[in-house]
Amino acid sequence: LAVSSIRTHRPFRSIADLQADRIDLRTTGSIMIVAEFMRLVTKEARYVLILTALLVLFILVLSFRNVYACLLALLPFLCGCSIMLGGLVLMDVQLNYFNIVVLPIVFGYGINNAIFLFYRFLESGKISKSVMHTGLAGVASSLTTMAGWAGVVLSDHPGLRSMGLVALPGLSAVMLATTVTLPALLSYTQQHVPLILKNIRSRLHRGRLSDKRSRHFLLYAD
Repeated sequence: LAVSSIRTHRPFRSIADLQADRIDLRTTGSIMIVAEFMRLVTKEARYVLILTALLVLFILVLSFRNVYACLLALLPFLCGCSIMLGGLVLMDVQLNYFNIVVLPIVFGYGINNAIFLFYRFLESGKISKSVMHTGLAGVASSLTTMAGWAGVVLSDHPGLRSMGLVALPGLSAVMLATTVTLPALLSYTQQHVPLILKNIRSRLHRGRLSDKRSRHFLLYAD
């Protein structure tokens, strides 16, 4: 009740307006503490999400060293995020200062399966083998993570329960999107523009060779 009242009336804005008029105010109480906490989380959340997205993009560029490869890995992830947001709307789950911290976790877990599946495909060259081995392993890993968040959903605390209600649709949507969308994209690319995959493999191979030479040089120097 107190949290809903703070969301509706936003007392921290009224106090800030009064203090701007040089009125010296000192307030205390649990409601004001929660209000200040909500203000800080709401203010910082956008920067945290943007920073997380930029770090994920940077790691993809550093790993694949190819723009098209990054797009192939990102498209299923973005598709899963869109499904997650649609599921939250259908479930009438609103983002708040508790469950918004789950989104960076979903971003991190969500891109994992795409990276592992893509690397497996680049090594084997066969989509079916990649899905049956690495794809199923990624699904199993996601399911165990979702099982942990399912326990949070059963919590009596509304904040913890809302975290689970965001994590479960997010992880399941990204998992399904990666398992279904990425193999389709790889199959299309392999059939119509195989030269792109060849370039990606050659870049990764050259990168591994340079890493090996660097390690040999360091060992020789020691």
